[in-house]
Amino acid sequence: MVEIIKIDDERLKTILSYPVFKEEFYNEVLKELREMGINELISNGKVNIGKINVIGKGCTSIVIKGLKDNNIVALKILRVDSNRESVLREGRILSIVNKEGIGPRLIDYRNKVIVMEYIEGEYLIDWLKKEQNPIKVCMIIKDLLEQCYKLDILGIFHKELSNPKTHIIIKNEEKPVIIDFETVSLESKGSNLSSIIGYLFFSNSELLEKIMKWDSLKLRELVREYKKTKSNYNEILKLLGLIK
Repeated sequence: MVEIIKIDDERLKTILSYPVFKEEFYNEVLKELREMGINELISNGKVNIGKINVIGKGCTSIVIKGLKDNNIVALKILRVDSNRESVLREGRILSIVNKEGIGPRLIDYRNKVIVMEYIEGEYLIDWLKKEQNPIKVCMIIKDLLEQCYKLDILGIFHKELSNPKTHIIIKNEEKPVIIDFETVSLESKGSNLSSIIGYLFFSNSELLEKIMKWDSLKLRELVREYKKTKSNYNEILKLLGLIK
């Protein structure tokens, strides 16, 4: 059931100040929502909190649908017990990666709330299980690898891409969207491209072997070299048959 609820509705107190109610915290979140033009939230999603359904519940935040200018948006709201003081860092990082066509489109953010594009679609692994069109699969994989390469060049390491079960959504059957830039590192020597290749071509190779062929030993060798130099990206794409 989908229900549109005014942000000052008593039922939303458990969402805007989760997991315990604190008057000051609640009032700050309410103020930020109003400043950003959010007056209604939408109870809809697979996760239930009290009498409200949300998109997701993590260790540091709650994600719920809302309405802005009559458009559905996603709201990330800081939890009261979060180990982070604000969502400002994530908002800034999202604004940076957006310039490279990566992540949900950032709409606005404040100290405790991020407003962004709501991405509707299937998680990557679920999409790969059912998609039979090899051209479409290769297009999605190439796009995803390119996004990971761009993140590497930016020096932004997304810590969840080695097992991104809920961190990559296929939007409109044609665009992979990396979500949740909450736990990224700007100092790590890790590689996003290496992480996603490990996940797709080694951990879940059976999903791609029906469509793509590759030399596993050569791919491992190229990935090891890439982690050191970031200079052989095109060689990796050639090996995977994604470019000529």
